This record gives sequence, structure tokens and C-alpha cells, in this order.
Amino acid sequence: LMPDDPQTKLIGAELALRDLPPQAALPLAEQAVAELPASAWAHAVLGRVLWDLGRSDESVLALQDALRLDPYPAAVRIQLVSNLLEMGRNPEALRVSAPLSRLLADHPAAQEVYRLARDSVTDEDWAKIRRDRARGPDGAPIPYARATAPVEDGPVDDVEGSGGAAPVEGGGGAGSATPDGSASP
Repeated sequence: LMPDDPQTKLIGAELALRDLPPQAALPLAEQAVAELPASAWAHAVLGRVLWDLGRSDESVLALQDALRLDPYPAAVRIQLVSNLLEMGRNPEALRVSAPLSRLLADHPAAQEVYRLARDSVTDEDWAKIRRDRARGPDGAPIPYARATAPVEDGPVDDVEGSGGAAPVEGGGGAGSATPDGSASP
């Protein structure tokens, strides 16, 4: 590899992050992201560097960018959830960690971070999650029966991002409950 190669800078940022103070890794990580904007790896490294520098909000944005580019690396998702929990952004941590509980059922670190996120969510947070589920990805209201699908103690249905909820058996047709609890015709 050549010294000016973006991959070399990225490897250098990882090594600097491991062996040197984080400020030494920052210019390399920033250059790697600038030269490899579609690299989830570059954004993840930048997120770790920013976190180590105490720039938590910027770190979260970089890690979110990494997951937008590649949603599958468990290590990036675990790092993001850990950061969000440390920042007190518990409902967001739960949304990010929910896929871990389903996709990596046998991964101890993934299950632990999901458990921590789930246990950190307060009753008030759960109420907000339920309210947010009442809107689709475009912000438009979704049918009442779908919006009130129960959120159980286990993995949160579709909490990741589409905003929709799993349909309730009966689907809101004749005989289903309305918001005031009465039966619809």
C-alpha cells in the first residue's frame, strides 16, 4: 500500500487509535472518510476516535453513518448502543439494539447490550415508543389497531425504523376496538 492511499490512512487511524492518544488518529480517520465516503469502516473508525476524544454527539453521527452504509456489522451496532446508553439516550439505544436480539441470538455481547438497552427504558420511554409507532415512516398516522399492537418485554417489533407496527390479529376490521374501546361496526 502507498502512504497516500485512503486504505493506508484508514489502517493508520486504527493503529493510532490502538497505540496512541486519539488526537493522533483523528486526522487520519477524517482523511479516510473524506476520501472513502462510502466506506462504513471509515465512518466506524471515525466514530470510535471521536468517542475517545469526548465528542459524543459527533461519534454517534459517524457510527450512524457507518450503519447506514452497512447495517450488518455487530461491532459497530454494539459500539453505537453502548455510546447511546452512556449518553442517556435509552429509547434510541433500544431501537438500535433490537435487531441484535433477533439476528444474533447466540452472540453474548449482542444479547447483553440489548438487555442493557431494554432494561434502561423507563415506563415513560415505553409510552413514547408506543406513540411513535402510531406514525408511519412518512409521519402519517397508521390504523389504530396496528398502532396499538402490544409491545412486550421481548424484542420490540420493528422498533428499528419503519415506524410501523405488527398488525393485530383481526387487522382493525369489523368488530375491532376503536380508540375509545368501543367495537367498530
